[in-house]
Amino acid sequence: MAGVVFKLYRAALHLQELKREIDAYLSSQPHSTVLYSDESGRRFLLRGHLSHEPPEMLPLIVGDCLQNMRVALDHLAWALAELGGNEPPRNTAFPIYIDRDDFHDRTKKGVPTAKSGLGKMRTLPKEAQKIIEGLQPYYGDDPEMHPLWVLNEYARIDRHRTLSVMYSLSDYEEFEIGRIDDAGNYVEITNDEVEHLGSASGHFYDGTELLWFTLKHPEENVSVKYHSPQYIAFGQRYISVGDPLERLSEIHDHIQRAVLPKFEKFFLAEG
Repeated sequence: MAGVVFKLYRAALHLQELKREIDAYLSSQPHSTVLYSDESGRRFLLRGHLSHEPPEMLPLIVGDCLQNMRVALDHLAWALAELGGNEPPRNTAFPIYIDRDDFHDRTKKGVPTAKSGLGKMRTLPKEAQKIIEGLQPYYGDDPEMHPLWVLNEYARIDRHRTLSVMYSLSDYEEFEIGRIDDAGNYVEITNDEVEHLGSASGHFYDGTELLWFTLKHPEENVSVKYHSPQYIAFGQRYISVGDPLERLSEIHDHIQRAVLPKFEKFFLAEG
């Protein structure tokens, strides 16, 4: 089990490094907003501007964390297979499947195929095989967002290409529309003075349209107080699976609390 513990420890160190890098980037205030208007003094558009992109190291750190956690599970499978005293087959691994039929795929003779979940753990203790099958994402309420499936998919993507890491705003925003009066005071413009109001959230790029609205009557010195919590998102080709710190920590905790404790008895008995 030493290999499993050390790999998870390395993943935890990557999480700490990732937090430092993200905190440093967000504290550099890369995001600003500018309110634009047309000549009518009625139509307004709030755009977000980005002075610098997230550091190029971020997707590499995310990838390192994913790989350490994925390899930790494969080390677990090998450690379980070695309890029988023989060298495990080369395809021995900790299977993670979103489709039950793929996990149980067999030849016409009823033998598990090498690429099936059963085929990858055929030399593990039978009880361990049952436990692993019970941990599969296809038993979850939302298999595609199951911690093990996210781990498996994005570790696979990272092995072939760089993950997407994006500067984003949260899915909710707080804003207030007002104007600056002659005395320099901020005066709120009430909702009944505003029409055609709309807003957007999600992936942020330079020039993003954040908020747009039309006033029923022309106004000068219009001002917008806008707030939407910022974070770094990661995913595949600009399809976000959320905050990497949250998702990776969730995966790490899932392995430590929901996976590993189920197999401790095998190694205690061996000891």
